[in-house]
Amino acid sequence: MSLPDSLTLDDFADILPDPFILVNKSGEILYGNARAKSLILSSENEAPQNIKDLFEEPAEVVERYLLMCRRNLQPVPGKFTVRTAVDSFDSFLVHGGRILRDNVDAICLDFHDKSKAGESERFRTLNDTVERLQLEIKTRRQFEAILEAEKQTLACVISGQPLPVAMNLLATALEKQVEGMLTSILLLDEDQSLRHTAAPSLPAEYSAAIDGLQIGPDVGSCGNAAFTGVTTIAEDITEDARWEPFRELAAAANLRACWSSPIFSSDGDVLGTLASYYRVPRAPTDDELRLIANSAYVAGIVIERYRSQEALNDLLEREKNLREAAEQQNKAKDQFLAMLGHELRNPLSAIANAAFALEAKSGGDDAVSKLYRIVVNETSLLKRILDDLLDLNRLGRGALKLQREKLHLGAFLDELQIAIKSAYPERAIRFEVDGELGEINADASRLRQSVQNLLDNAVKYSEVGDDVHCRVTANADAITIEVADTGEGIAAEILPTIFEPFVQADKSLDRPASGVGLGLALVKRFTEMHGGRIHVESDGVGRGSLFRLVIPRTGGTTGAAVAPSKPNGTDTPRRACKVLVVEDNTNAREGLCQLLEIWGHEVFSAADGKQALDVFRDQQPDVALVDIGLPEIDGYEVAATVRKNAANTHIKLVALTGYGQDADRQRAIDAGFDAHIVKPANIKDLISVLGDPAPQASASSA
Repeated sequence: MSLPDSLTLDDFADILPDPFILVNKSGEILYGNARAKSLILSSENEAPQNIKDLFEEPAEVVERYLLMCRRNLQPVPGKFTVRTAVDSFDSFLVHGGRILRDNVDAICLDFHDKSKAGESERFRTLNDTVERLQLEIKTRRQFEAILEAEKQTLACVISGQPLPVAMNLLATALEKQVEGMLTSILLLDEDQSLRHTAAPSLPAEYSAAIDGLQIGPDVGSCGNAAFTGVTTIAEDITEDARWEPFRELAAAANLRACWSSPIFSSDGDVLGTLASYYRVPRAPTDDELRLIANSAYVAGIVIERYRSQEALNDLLEREKNLREAAEQQNKAKDQFLAMLGHELRNPLSAIANAAFALEAKSGGDDAVSKLYRIVVNETSLLKRILDDLLDLNRLGRGALKLQREKLHLGAFLDELQIAIKSAYPERAIRFEVDGELGEINADASRLRQSVQNLLDNAVKYSEVGDDVHCRVTANADAITIEVADTGEGIAAEILPTIFEPFVQADKSLDRPASGVGLGLALVKRFTEMHGGRIHVESDGVGRGSLFRLVIPRTGGTTGAAVAPSKPNGTDTPRRACKVLVVEDNTNAREGLCQLLEIWGHEVFSAADGKQALDVFRDQQPDVALVDIGLPEIDGYEVAATVRKNAANTHIKLVALTGYGQDADRQRAIDAGFDAHIVKPANIKDLISVLGDPAPQASASSA
């Protein structure tokens, strides 16, 4: 049957008693019938171009309504206040739905004037209200069921269950809401193909066949929905052109209808599809479309939550792996540095011992003494650089602790002056004291190291004729130590970072940098561990510098108590005695033995722990200088074995080793050693345990 050529769309639309308007998805008005033009579209002012201009409601409310209409082929009810042709506002019932026929893709809006409605209209409105209430009750129950399913699916994700388990729960819950529904959930892969995720009631053969389906406009309901981002309805698969490539597959699974809704992320991206299958041809009701849309929304939440959790788990796993790798690297670095320290200290010890012995044999020859001083000073410098490197590493991992004790500042400064003037005999370094020094609670070794580093820098960055002085000011609360020079100074751009590791104050000068940039970093850390502070001043390159170190008399970080080495004056021999040197490094052993023999001692030696124990048994030495890293039996075991024999209580055991950490010191004391000396030992270290050499064999101290 065909219409007469004389009849047009306008002829039929104008017969309708209610306004009838077509708009596109953005709300732009495409067409209006005669009633719409007379009642709504013919304004005394300018005719509206967009439906949003007709409604009193906010634009976002109208946009949401149009989106619902676009996603549904069935009329979607609404109530709006509409601007009429005389610029007044009347309340209208509106039914909107999508038209998708013969290349026409628009939204049809049908307006019903509530204020002009008669009794029949009011009756219809009442019926609509009852139906709407019933619909709301049913929808609420369905939505509550979907919410419960959402909770269960999210619980699955949080508990670590795979996503298909969670999606199966949601699909099963949806199937319970509509009789005869078979649900499928597919996820969109990166290659734009759909992957089977959940289908609790569909045949396994069918789910496997559509797994990996590439999306497109003619790829069934799911492929089309994922491609277009719009709900796709196939009321009868056997007659829907989009299903032509899959009709045999659907027939084998006894499937006749399929409605597929895209699953969106919070950003609007398509994550997959949620499809409802039926074994008979049928169209969805408004309730069913809303239910599917709600379920697809929940599926989107769950998928995003799962992927976020998966990404978090991956991130945590990577972080764990990186942390373990970093810990292994740190452990390897610590082991390397400890071994490096040990291996470097052995040759340094051999060099120092040989220099001490040569100087002692020189008989006061000035040329030999000068060469001796060069060797000793450079060996001390190498030892200090090595100590700084190892100290900074221990500080970085929190392994270095202070050994605080009552320190008499007068004696401390006297020893410091002797050491500095001995190290730099050609420099006139001034020391000043202001106030009563008294005592301070501090780690003498670390405080001496800090002040000596400052003085070393002052000498290094100044010429022989420049002034270098150390001024100590004391009051009841703290001491202030200032080290100043008139030397090369510090560039302004270097001052803010001068106390950071590996920063060198002379990097701006026209000469090669010296040192490794660790000394000032250690000074700052040691000062802060004492509860103090350090400050630097300089007027620029060529204008000298001033370092001010303030240490409180009490307070600061003490850390774990570490037993100090135990050499002391009351136990120090003042006579020639029997000394055992246990050292596996031949050069270090021979150099030290010659020095001790020159000093007048009777000396025995052993190259390993077993030989040492034989000498202990046969010779009963008064003092034993024992290396720790010995072959077969290490120094700790040697000390422990010696201490087990009551006859050996008089023997002074001294650990002379390349292992210099606090833990090494403590372990030595626990093993039975009386003192712990880090290689290379200087003359003062040896005198502290052996006493002064015989007058005829006196050697210069270093």
